[in-house]
Order: sequence, then C-alpha cells, then structure tokens
Amino acid sequence: MKEQWIKVTRGSIYAAVAYSVVDAIETSYDGPAGLEEITVPAALLEPQTVLRLAQGGRVRLRVGAPGHEGPLGDPLRLDNGAVVEVYLDPEYLGDALLVDLYSEIPRRTLQLDSTYIREAAAKTASRGGVEYLFVYTDTGSLAALEGDVHQVRIPFVHAILTLHTHPPEACGFSLADAKSAVDLMAEGGLAEAVATTRCIIILRRHGLLSEDDYIAVKSLRGKKSSPFNPARLRLTNLRLEMLYY
Repeated sequence: MKEQWIKVTRGSIYAAVAYSVVDAIETSYDGPAGLEEITVPAALLEPQTVLRLAQGGRVRLRVGAPGHEGPLGDPLRLDNGAVVEVYLDPEYLGDALLVDLYSEIPRRTLQLDSTYIREAAAKTASRGGVEYLFVYTDTGSLAALEGDVHQVRIPFVHAILTLHTHPPEACGFSLADAKSAVDLMAEGGLAEAVATTRCIIILRRHGLLSEDDYIAVKSLRGKKSSPFNPARLRLTNLRLEMLYY
C-alpha cells in the first residue's frame, strides 16, 4: 500500500492563517485600493508569532484599506480548532504590505516543514525516483501522498500550495509541473514547489495570476518532462525562486 497521511504541522497552520488574509481580500474586498496599497500586520511575516496566536482559539486579523469597515468573508475554522476572522479597518495602518505575503507564505511554510520535505526527498532519491506530493489545505492541514516513479498525480483540489519531490539531479520544474502550477494558481492557490535532497524550487504568483501569464505557460509545447525555462517568456506576475536547506 502506498504511503499517505494527513496532519496539522507548524507550516500548515502558519500557511492557513496568513493565507486567510490573502483569500479574504481576493474574494471579498470590493473597495478602491489595489493590492499594493493594502496593509496587514507585520506579525503575519513572523511564523512564530502566528503560531502563538493560533493557539489562542480565535485570531482576529485587521487589514488596512479604504472601504466599509467590517468582516471580510466568513470566519475560518482551522483543523487545530482555532477560528480566524479577517476584519477590514479603513483607519488601520498596518506595518507590512499585503503583497509581501505572496512571497513569504510559500517560503516560510516550506522552511517550517523542511524536515518532512527533506525526508520525502530522501525517499525519492533512495527508491529509484518514486515521488511524493504534499498538499497544504486552507483549513490548516498537510496531506502527503506517495506517487509513482518520476511522476505524481496532483489531484484537482483547492490548496494554498503544493509540493512534490524530484530525484536529486532534477532540481527544477518540468513543463508538466509548470502547467499544473498555473492551474492551481487559477483556482486561488499561491504556489507550487519542487523539492530534492539539496534544494526547493518555488513557482508562485505575485498578486493575482494574469490571464497572459496563464496562457503563456499553458501554450508551451514540448515533452512533459522538458525543463521549464521562464526566461523564454514575458511573464508579469509569476516568480521562480530557489531555497536551500
């Protein structure tokens, strides 16, 4: 039987709390401010602070932007029992920008769960290329699924971000990986990542995914396993970033 599990991790709780603000703005805010003008608490960029808040049962996060004061969307109940509320306050001047979360959530989430990721990547390296998939849910859980040799089927689910492992020599995105990443982002996800025993590559959106970027990636031709080279494209809000353990 293939390995699979689901659990609440430090990374999954951090991602769910911080992402709740991004999701509330993208789906419920109808004011005049652009994403670059909206402010948020700098605590959202500090995972340890967010994790402490999430232990208290109820987390209320203020967002600073012009508009009608009040809740943005419905309260979100996390899988650890905490409840997150996002509240629009036109008078609030947060000490960080909403757009900072697009880069920080994927990076800090994967750093928090690097032990799990490294273990899965080591299994890929020792088991002839069997890949593993991690799915971060918007309710604060991390699901892990064992795939097949040199491939893993990513289910069509709403997720904050996903990650799958590659053999040590394949530290990068394939065309198939990039196309599944933009499909995830089109449904509201922030990023997809690829991990080996030596690095993590993140393909993420910076703000809303543009239609031009989506079409540019989905229109690429070649073998599914061919390397994805974003330098060939004129992308507006897709970013490719690397992390090392």
